[in-house]
Amino acid sequence: MSVQDEITGHFDAIAAEYDYWKKKNWYYYRELESIASREVRPSDRVLDAGCGTGSMLAAVSSAEGVGVDISPQMIQIANVRHGDQKNLSFYATDIVDFSTDRPFEVILFFDVIEHLEKPAEVIKTLSRLVKKNGKLIITMANPAWEPILMLGEKLKLKMKEGPHHRISIGAFRAMLERAGFHITKTETRLLIPKYIPFISNLINKLAARIPIVRDWGVIKVFIASRVA
Repeated sequence: MSVQDEITGHFDAIAAEYDYWKKKNWYYYRELESIASREVRPSDRVLDAGCGTGSMLAAVSSAEGVGVDISPQMIQIANVRHGDQKNLSFYATDIVDFSTDRPFEVILFFDVIEHLEKPAEVIKTLSRLVKKNGKLIITMANPAWEPILMLGEKLKLKMKEGPHHRISIGAFRAMLERAGFHITKTETRLLIPKYIPFISNLINKLAARIPIVRDWGVIKVFIASRVA
């Protein structure tokens, strides 16, 4: 079995419980939705690369949303749950094989990069799919959190990660630049990614003001513009 087949098989296998885990960890996924909503305008044509069951695309206000995922099972669920939204469409395909006659103003690429066999090839594909000066919004887990995330998985506090490889921040920056992107903003969010009443919001707000502490949040955010 190829790595690609292994990745597809993993996400097909967890598709039925995918939204259960998103609800269980709603505090984390609400943060991702807030990032997307902040960057997407109502007039934008948006691509969600690695869309899962489509909930992120459905949560943002856009003129048109297109979701692509390598897992047919994920896309089947996305079509059932969001098929009545006429401005949304979903496709089961590898993103490198996806084509469009109109490039996108915004591409969402949330928590996907670590699951790719050939990340540089995919980033180059996204450069082809986004308009010049269009935005690529990427989130990835802070590599420093890997032991904690794996412990959380063993304790059944989060969904199974499946095949993955954490990319260093420096290597990822270089990958974006080689593909013709200019990074316009970086953020690190959520020192505490689970909701604890009165505590999580307070600590995360305070941490956001202290650079050394802020850098240890679980979510790394990159906003890049296609310049070449």
